[in-house]
Amino acid sequence: MKKLIALLALGVLLTAGAAHGQLLTTCYDLNGGVVPEDTQVRLEGLIVTGVTGYGFYAQEEAGGEYSGVWIYTSTAEPPSVLLGNLVNVEGLYYEYYGFTEVDASSAYDGIVEIVGAGYYPEPVLVRAWQIKTANPVEAEKWESVLVKCLNLDPLDLDPGYGEWFAVEFGYADNDTVRLDDEMDYGQPLPGMTMESVTGTLRYNYDDFKLEPRGNYDLVFTGADPAPAIDWACATGDATVDVKFDRDVEETTAENPFNYFLDQGIVIAAERDDDLLYMVHLTLDGPMTPEVLLTLTVFDVQNLSGIPMAPQDEQFWGGINTVAFVQQPEAAGDSSAIAGQVATITGVIQSKYDVYGSHVYIQDVGGGLYSGIEVYCPAYLDTLELGDIIVVGDMVSEYYNMTSMTQPFYHFAKVSSGNPTLPPVELTIDGSDLEEYEGMLCAVNEAAVVERGTFENFYVWSISQDGLNWLHVGDMGVYTYQEILGDTLNVRGTIRFEFDEWHIQPRDDDDIDILFDNPPTGTELPAGAGTLLGQNYPNPFNPTTKIAFRLAETGPALLQVFDAQGRLVHTLHEGVLDAGEHSVIWRGDTDTGEPAASGIYFYRLTTALENQTHKMLLVK
Repeated sequence: MKKLIALLALGVLLTAGAAHGQLLTTCYDLNGGVVPEDTQVRLEGLIVTGVTGYGFYAQEEAGGEYSGVWIYTSTAEPPSVLLGNLVNVEGLYYEYYGFTEVDASSAYDGIVEIVGAGYYPEPVLVRAWQIKTANPVEAEKWESVLVKCLNLDPLDLDPGYGEWFAVEFGYADNDTVRLDDEMDYGQPLPGMTMESVTGTLRYNYDDFKLEPRGNYDLVFTGADPAPAIDWACATGDATVDVKFDRDVEETTAENPFNYFLDQGIVIAAERDDDLLYMVHLTLDGPMTPEVLLTLTVFDVQNLSGIPMAPQDEQFWGGINTVAFVQQPEAAGDSSAIAGQVATITGVIQSKYDVYGSHVYIQDVGGGLYSGIEVYCPAYLDTLELGDIIVVGDMVSEYYNMTSMTQPFYHFAKVSSGNPTLPPVELTIDGSDLEEYEGMLCAVNEAAVVERGTFENFYVWSISQDGLNWLHVGDMGVYTYQEILGDTLNVRGTIRFEFDEWHIQPRDDDDIDILFDNPPTGTELPAGAGTLLGQNYPNPFNPTTKIAFRLAETGPALLQVFDAQGRLVHTLHEGVLDAGEHSVIWRGDTDTGEPAASGIYFYRLTTALENQTHKMLLVK
């Protein structure tokens, strides 16, 4: 949230002498509103208090109010730190929808240095009212700090999005706590009183939420809960993984007679050496794909010796085709098995690592409904076109785009260097493209009928008959700048977003210019009105020239934005004469820092209109 007080005067901040030119500061200063947003900062001697796939929580050794911060590393760069590590961190400080973050990912030249073992900090004892969204001034003090609440009863265990509520007891003024399951632990069952709950305090979606880090953060009155199944998922033709909500005792977990499958026999069970809540099952023979199986588990004990009651879990058996998962329900466009667990295999046809962090796979034999989106930022750097992968997960619908979404229940790369499928040729005739969703397709001899703008996420449009249009998206890295009247062949992935169909080219090789109208180049056409030219060179490093022409004398504003729409550099602001002008961008920000590699947009705004183009900075 916007910080309400300043703990220290700006004059006490120390400027680091390191080559990166970052500001040496503290969590107290970040949370106190002393450091301006979008400042490169360095924090030293922080203790790691919580770790997730996207980053980690850390706090000052001295602890107390305003001592915590969230360090974002991105899912593509999962943190290597452990609880209790002492770390130094460099990155970009900003407020992410009100949540104080330091982005230590490679996008901002981030650094995380482990400098010692540190110690495990004691959580701060707080009351429920102190971390309640309705009390933001008090709750703000404990954002990203390790805290503990006493005497809690589960109140509402399923309000959605993995959240739950608990209510205090034993005080004159009992209040509720909102909790979340961002990290890995088993939620309590109704009636299970908790002596205490420990966790870090997170702020997102306009709410403060306590984030327990594991089952050890929930201390129950009496015996710990018995194990429950989180999910079961096929990992091969005759192998299944079962994940429990807590660590399980080895002997009972590895007894194959404690597992019953309605089709097939479990002949071996092995608890994972590292993940004590995971058990790997082996069957007596291959499962039949496209058959919904029910696994019954009983008598598996927790580490305190409390056995579970019989529990059923369903999943689709074996390794299935993409088409089986993608095929929609009757009279709909969502997968017929959305919300159910299935394992599929396919060859990677497309990869997008700028906006989407997705790959798209297709059945090796092709066919309708054979493509699907796989969101996998943590694996993206290891995957290429032609890789065959196996993914097991709950099938999800992301705004009616069928997806398999990380973190997966199972993921494996089977082989590399396989041939990809040729794109399927489409005709733009206004028909629904559901059967081509996630597939690599081609639209030939189409004219550019609409240019993109910065405000519409840079979507432009093509048509073959002038009446029916298809949007062209900007997830890939291509430098082609659309010009009205150009005639093109366009290849790319068919994707459903913002309630419309788009084709997403992967790179410049996916766009063939059949007719150039007018010819592109760095020189602007004589007699043109206001016109923003394509930068040259593009891609570029470290400088590029941007030419533009004004139809009349007046105010002109030329700005560069990053892929998230944040202002990077104002290249010109002021009155210019009518005619031709050019500006050099040196790949830097308004503060003089070098900009990171990636796609950028530059926008010319005049009194009459604005125009936007994109460019690629490669280092």
